[in-house]
Amino acid sequence: MRNSRENRLCAFSIDSLRLSVDEGSYFVMDSNRIGYLDAKIGIAKNSSPLFYINETNKINAANLDIQNKTEFHFYSVIPNLKYSISDSTYLHTNGAVSNAMRR
Repeated sequence: MRNSRENRLCAFSIDSLRLSVDEGSYFVMDSNRIGYLDAKIGIAKNSSPLFYINETNKINAANLDIQNKTEFHFYSVIPNLKYSISDSTYLHTNGAVSNAMRR
């Protein structure tokens, strides 16, 4: 069951961010400027978090580890992207991000 409370990270400008979202959390990133993002999402078995990276973010590089039934809304192109996405992840994205992920 998801936490009904939305958690937001908005309008931050930082060099690097390490983020862990788990246990049914609902987390939205919006209008941030981040040099490097290291995100581990849905690490606990059957944790099912909801995680958004909106198109208004400017992230230069990221390492994303998305697991365990995460619903991941990914709309911001990240130039230097490394990712691991489990087969149980439900991924929502747009054409620009899909093309960038294939490179």
